[in-house]
Amino acid sequence: MAAASQYTVPFFVSSLTESDTAVPLTRIQLGGNSEDVVSQEFRLQSFIMRNCRVLPIDQIERAFVGAIPVCMEMPTKSGFAIDNLLVTPTGDLILVECKLWRNYESRRKVVVQILEYAKEIATWSYADLEVCHQEGVVQAFAWG
Repeated sequence: MAAASQYTVPFFVSSLTESDTAVPLTRIQLGGNSEDVVSQEFRLQSFIMRNCRVLPIDQIERAFVGAIPVCMEMPTKSGFAIDNLLVTPTGDLILVECKLWRNYESRRKVVVQILEYAKEIATWSYADLEVCHQEGVVQAFAWG
């Protein structure tokens, strides 16, 4: 018998026609080792860089639709690194902070990080962004 959960099992539905299929999705186990949290979050960042369309951007702000990934692990002067940086077709920046669902410490930490990002990025010039982007690109390739 499956473990009790407050959530239902998600299904992949191929279409809503007479020949449709519904396949239950299985949970991907990322491992139980707490020392592996950093590498698991890095894999999530890498996935978002390759597949940023999985982010519900159109549900958050329609003006951001069509965003493209720029870099990951972009360093900031505050010591935090922006997990993923995306840019919209009109040049707006989207900052993505990745946290694993089971990482309870992240709920407090992410709020602090977002406030730090906002405080710092509000003062950046284009040249500052370019320098941090280059450092982020180098860091991403070094880790990848």
